[in-house]
Amino acid sequence: MDNLTDEVLVLEQVVKSYGKVAALSGLNLSVREGEILGLVGSDGAGKTTALKIMATLLKPDSGVVQICGVNAQTESNEAKRAISYLPDLPLLYETLTVFETLKVFARAWSLKFSEAEALEILDGYGLRGLSNHRVKRLSKVQQQRLSLLCALLHNPRILLLDEPFTGLDVEGRDFLRKKIGELEQAGKTMVISSHDLRDVEKLCDTIAIIVEGRIVSQRKLSKPDKTSPLTKREIEILKLLALSKSNREIAEELYLSEETVKSHIKKIFRKLGFKSRTEAGSYFWHRD
Repeated sequence: MDNLTDEVLVLEQVVKSYGKVAALSGLNLSVREGEILGLVGSDGAGKTTALKIMATLLKPDSGVVQICGVNAQTESNEAKRAISYLPDLPLLYETLTVFETLKVFARAWSLKFSEAEALEILDGYGLRGLSNHRVKRLSKVQQQRLSLLCALLHNPRILLLDEPFTGLDVEGRDFLRKKIGELEQAGKTMVISSHDLRDVEKLCDTIAIIVEGRIVSQRKLSKPDKTSPLTKREIEILKLLALSKSNREIAEELYLSEETVKSHIKKIFRKLGFKSRTEAGSYFWHRD
């Protein structure tokens, strides 16, 4: 990822409200070509609203959204071709078969391929044997695979994934990580939202923390961060830091010495690039 230079997705002072409820409050965010950005925040922080605005599915109340150098509001057709959105719940036609679904999405992008080519495409997502099955008979994992396939049919430059790991079993998670790795190798730009940093920290080049509709921190991860995830003990300590616990309180709760706690905190800071305890605390969200 050494050639990350051009910004292909930029949001400047984006505001969006639903009635009296502010979802985004002057959000600023930038993503470079080929970058994988993890958008991390608790439920209700504004992640889905931000992604839908990036995907041109929602219009902001104010602010600027640029996709691949064009204004997403004034040149929406060009922006739409460059981007694709995978929602947390796949939006598919339940009465269609897998093969029919593929044809519908292909037709929407004026794409043509033979039945043999379609089966080969489905095979890459483990769906070849299900081509005549109706979508409503598919499991969540299978529906997500089909949804991801359809999202990538027109070969977009940017892919937005909203909480893609939610509800997946181990096999589903492994498959999704593999596909994200393949897309990374193909040079795709991706934004992956999650309420849990552990879902995205090994996949992403950059992490952006969103709180109450604002990005409070955006930092690039070094390569060791992607290959050296936090240990179970470090995650426990990070969670307590998020609760503003002191070193002494953490030591008492985890039955450790304060020196051991200090040592773990130093390792956490080094791995994730933190400079303060407040910064570390804001980084961690986990829903049991």
